[in-house]
Amino acid sequence: MTALLIRILLSLPILAAGYVRLRRPRDDAAQRAFTVAIVCAGVLSIFSAFLPFVATVLHWEAVPAVFGLGYVWFSVVCFVKLTEALQFMMLSPMRSRALARRPRVVGFSFAVLISLAVGAGRWNEIVSPTPWPFDHYNWLVLTWSLWLLTLVVFALWIGVLATWAAITVEQSRLRFSMVLLIMVCVLMLFYVQVMLTLRSTVIGSLGVGSIPIAFTICLWALYVVLAVACLWVVFTNLPAVNRRRDTRQLDSIRPLWHRLAPIDPGVVLDPMPDSCPIDREDRRHALYRSAVEIRDWMLQLRRALPYDAWGRALEGAAPFARTKYKREVIAAAGWIEAAMAAVTESDEPDRFSPTPPSQPDVDSELATLARISQVSPEVARAVAATIRQTTPQADAHSQSSPQSH
Repeated sequence: MTALLIRILLSLPILAAGYVRLRRPRDDAAQRAFTVAIVCAGVLSIFSAFLPFVATVLHWEAVPAVFGLGYVWFSVVCFVKLTEALQFMMLSPMRSRALARRPRVVGFSFAVLISLAVGAGRWNEIVSPTPWPFDHYNWLVLTWSLWLLTLVVFALWIGVLATWAAITVEQSRLRFSMVLLIMVCVLMLFYVQVMLTLRSTVIGSLGVGSIPIAFTICLWALYVVLAVACLWVVFTNLPAVNRRRDTRQLDSIRPLWHRLAPIDPGVVLDPMPDSCPIDREDRRHALYRSAVEIRDWMLQLRRALPYDAWGRALEGAAPFARTKYKREVIAAAGWIEAAMAAVTESDEPDRFSPTPPSQPDVDSELATLARISQVSPEVARAVAATIRQTTPQADAHSQSSPQSH
């Protein structure tokens, strides 16, 4: 009974995370896939907490098979949607859509094979206890082999994508989520190893007296990590946390917005609020518009710089940053500094430069613009000085570029 209560308590964060995400439907394909994965994880937690207890109390022999198949199918849906979400997040939309069928085909193929093996095993057990060439234990071995192979395939698949995301993304919230996901994948692989050892010793004998302690530790560790991950989802969606995050981003972006606004005031749809709005929709609108307007002004600034300005900015930012992302942030600050100076010095700028790269989604773009705004003026001026050291060949190349670029 104590173990049941603990499982129920650990299931509550997963159910709460699913409820929070269902209340706020997402338009983004990756977010929708994450929502389905979390809801399936909540259903799995209910399966794990209640059905074995019900089967024990009611002495219903069919429950284990039904429970097992339901657990397999919901697990496969969870794995497939989690894999799709990571692919949508890390790959281009066209590439991720092209690869979306792969996890579905792999996952549902395993689920169908496991279902057939379970059904054949139950049929042999009820109709003919000792058929040739497969008896009940052979089907049990095949079922567990397919299930553990499914876990290995998706643990490695999801683990690789999550590791890639943890290395490349710069948002601390997203990186922490990826670290938790990597821990889940490692525990899944450990679970497979323990179950291989356990099943190799008990297949062929129904008199199993105890479960190895490693299996128990692994199973509870999986519950705890999943509960922590879902608590993190709930925490990051609390209204107070959202408001604090939006306020911090708006305060960080405001100086950059005010500095670029004189370039073309006609771009501004609504004035930048002096304080963060209370309503979340108003806050998100202000953040979204500020990101769009800053990018519009940067597109206009590119006419003031030579063709090789962005390459020179990256070279100038290299001594100040260790990662590619931070180098791009510092280079963007220096690029803006040089472009603002060039606009004031030139009456008719006609040289084009590539703009600093944008991010794939609004939240990442806001985080990047906030970091650009926070680059120290001394570093930005140092990078701008590197940009202004333009060779005559670069000037000639930029002047010969078509104006439509």
